[in-house]
Amino acid sequence: VLLAYVGRLAREKGMHVLLGAMHEVRRRAGNRVAFAMVGDGPADAQCRAGAPDGTAFTGKLTGRELSEAYASADLFAFPSITETFGNVVLEAMASGLAVIAPDIGATTEYATPATTVQFAGRDPSSLADQVIGLADDAALRSRVGAAGLAMARARTWDAIFDQLVLDYREAVAVSQTAREMSAMRR
Repeated sequence: VLLAYVGRLAREKGMHVLLGAMHEVRRRAGNRVAFAMVGDGPADAQCRAGAPDGTAFTGKLTGRELSEAYASADLFAFPSITETFGNVVLEAMASGLAVIAPDIGATTEYATPATTVQFAGRDPSSLADQVIGLADDAALRSRVGAAGLAMARARTWDAIFDQLVLDYREAVAVSQTAREMSAMRR
């Protein structure tokens, strides 16, 4: 089973959580789980030095190569709790991967318990537990991947902008109602 991380290799992305989980998975599951890290960044050297032996580092990939990296993986782990969106999570979902994401942070807007397997953010052991659980259960990987794919398919620009228009209309209606209520009290 191949566990992939895609993104910047940077401290704020929770690399210490991911690396800690990877070591724990290796201790508990042996070589049943392989690791790949796709990306580059200021923590590249620290990640290479701190990753379990045999971890594949691809550097930054784009286009077809990036698509092939997602397609080659079975699991996707995302340790960051500081994201404002986390596009790579949505990309992994769109690739049909079983995603493991933190239970806190902005990605919980779409990386929910219904679409991903969540782990206790900041906790390498919790992340390791979820990786091993998914590695050992192909049916669960398939269900989580399918749920994520359905979520990704619904996250089109048209759907996002349609929701934004509805949100604006609701805000205007609430404001109008408040003004009318205020005028009636006078």
